[in-house]
Order: sequence, then structure tokens, then C-alpha cells
Amino acid sequence: ERDDIELAVNQCISAAACSTKPKLQKALLRAASYGKCFLANDSPEHFVDMCKTLRVLNEVQSFRIGIPLTYQQLHSFTIKGLIKRLVRMRLYYLALPIVEYLKIPEGQQMVLSHWAMDKVKRSKESDEAIADAIFKRVGPSDSISYASVANEAKNYGRTELAIKLLDYEPRSAEQVPALMRMSRFTNAIEKAIESGDMDLVHTVIVTMESKQTPRDFINTLKDYPVASAWYAKWCSLTDSQKLHDHFYTQDNFEASALLSIKELEHSMMLDAKIKLLESINRHFTDGSKEFESRLTKEQIALLRRQM
Repeated sequence: ERDDIELAVNQCISAAACSTKPKLQKALLRAASYGKCFLANDSPEHFVDMCKTLRVLNEVQSFRIGIPLTYQQLHSFTIKGLIKRLVRMRLYYLALPIVEYLKIPEGQQMVLSHWAMDKVKRSKESDEAIADAIFKRVGPSDSISYASVANEAKNYGRTELAIKLLDYEPRSAEQVPALMRMSRFTNAIEKAIESGDMDLVHTVIVTMESKQTPRDFINTLKDYPVASAWYAKWCSLTDSQKLHDHFYTQDNFEASALLSIKELEHSMMLDAKIKLLESINRHFTDGSKEFESRLTKEQIALLRRQM
């Protein structure tokens, strides 16, 4: 008897799926619901899914939308395919409730991303108004990639809008590279430092050094002590001459002198040591280190006497 009831319930649900008339669908689903009352421990999943799917189908079949899909066609087309069709038709007001109603994985992200990009391309509002509207709808979440939308804005020549959108991007790993692609190195180094990711800071510094003029690179580092210190550390491991140049451009005379003192340990010839000490003395003099300068001069005099 249970098998007969279960078969009857499933047949009612299947018949509702084959029908294109809402009244008949409701009648069949009511019959299925009545039959399920006689089935203990019966899973309601199939019945609930069918109710939701038919509700979506009836909505898109309406004259307002005009997509006459049957249940069998939807099975082949898939729900995600339907959402993509709605997005291409710019029916975001319908696509978004459907993905939320059916709990489609990543569906909300897809719809909101297309909506935001479409707004960037078509809206005639000010950059600030567009950025605020997108943020108000999406919020400070990972549901969409603000970096991707910003890239779309840049492609349409709206660079300032792209910068504003990137301010909302919570992922520094996407935000900073996007800023560098737009040659906004000052913004990029600020965001990288704020993130606390020193690998990201290093990437920005290396890119800045290769893309900017030496003067602009020096001036940028002067404004950011964290970046300047990291660059000095990197140079100390890779290129001592670069480190000398960096200390010189940053007017860090004491650091230049201490670096030369370290090099003094590896110098074997007396005349080479004297030249280094003379350089060290100049650094101490420029840095107004009178005591250290006097000691250096005494060391130079001693070496000359030894020679």
C-alpha cells in the first residue's frame, strides 16, 4: 500500500512538471501534498524543489518576460543557463531574487557583477554617484570583485570611477595589482602597507622602480618610511651599490657611513681603507656627526702613519 501511495505522489509531481497551466499544476501538487500525509518519514525535498522550480518557470513564461520554457527544457538548459539568459537581457531585478530563492551557488556574485559592470558602462551619473550606488547595493563583501568592475570602468575611460571602486575592494591581493595596472603607485603602496602583507609591499616597490623615473621613485619612498625601510633591507641582500644610492637619495648620512664601515672590514689594502674612511668622514660631516667625524680623521691619520 505504501508503495502505491508513493508512486501516486511521484506521478502527481511529475504530471505537474509536464503541465504548463498554473491551475493544473496547483491541483496536482495539492494532490501530491495530500498523499504525502500518508507516508511516514517521507523526504519533502523533491516536492519542495518542484514547487520552487515551477514557480520560477511560471514567472519567466509570463508575458512580461517571454521565455516559454518547459520543465524538460529547463532540465537541459539548467537553472544557471536561465540566469545567464536573464542577465544578458538585463533583467537583474528578476535574476537576483531567483538565485536567492533557489540558493544557487555563486549565482548572486554572477548577477551582481554583471549588473555593476552594466551600470558602469551605461550610467550617465557622476563617478561618485555610480560608486555609491554599487556599494549601497553590494555592500562591503566578497560577493563581487570590485577590482573586476574597476577594470571595466578603466576600459571605458572612467579611471576616477575605477579608483573609487577599488577603495571598496576588501582583498588587497586584487586591489593593489589593479592600482598598479593603472599606474596609481601612490595608492598602491598605501594599500599594500595597510594590508600588512610585506610580499605585496615588495611587489609594489619592484614595480615602481621599473616603471617610474628615478626621481619619482625616490620621492615616493621618502613619503613612506615602511616602504623605504623594506627597500633598504632588500638592497642589503641583493645590491650594496643600490643601498648606497638609496641612503644617499634619502639623506640618510649615518646609515651610509655605517654601511661603509661594514665594507671596511673586508678591505685588505691600506690605501683602499683610507679611501673608504675618507668617504665615511664625508658622510659623518654631512650628517653633522662631529664626534664620529673626528674619530674617523684620527683613524685616517693613523693609517697614513702606518703606511
